[in-house]
Amino acid sequence: TLLIVTIISYVAAILVFKVNFIDVIMDGARASQKQVMAFFEKTGELPKGFEEQLEASITLTEISFPSTFIIFTFILAFVFVSLNLLIVRRLGNDVKSFPPFRDMKLPLITVWYYLVVMLWGLFSEMKIGTTSFLIYTNASVVLRFMFFLQGVSFINYSLKEMKLPKWAIVILTLFAFPLYPITVLLGVLDTGL
Repeated sequence: TLLIVTIISYVAAILVFKVNFIDVIMDGARASQKQVMAFFEKTGELPKGFEEQLEASITLTEISFPSTFIIFTFILAFVFVSLNLLIVRRLGNDVKSFPPFRDMKLPLITVWYYLVVMLWGLFSEMKIGTTSFLIYTNASVVLRFMFFLQGVSFINYSLKEMKLPKWAIVILTLFAFPLYPITVLLGVLDTGL
């Protein structure tokens, strides 16, 4: 419901206010790109291929907006449900809370989805701007996010089984973020095994 309402709000903002938030964000990113390029050109230290890499990262960001939108809506829905459960509990109603995060378990089918998406990316010709590339990029971003959460959950479960104090669990969990690819791999292995 939240995803549908957010999409309707986005379309309404375009139709009524003539404002496309994605275009505004991308225009800001491209303006920043020009400033960065001007700065490096003034200093004479423009790395070789830097402009192409910067443009590719901006294009990839623009292409992955649908998946970012879905992930953001998922997080927002989780926050709303958590706040509502807290309010209902304060009103004296007996409400089940979410199970501990460390007990999270994605269904095995998500591993197969991920495998299909990765094989599709390997064996099909992907050109930036095509529908195939758009679907592949967004599907892989969403699936990697899901497996990242599963990996963090596995880390929490393992550290809890080692009976480490909570502060140590929090600090060690924070290392999952800079080690994103390894955490995603842990999530895939945890789900598959």
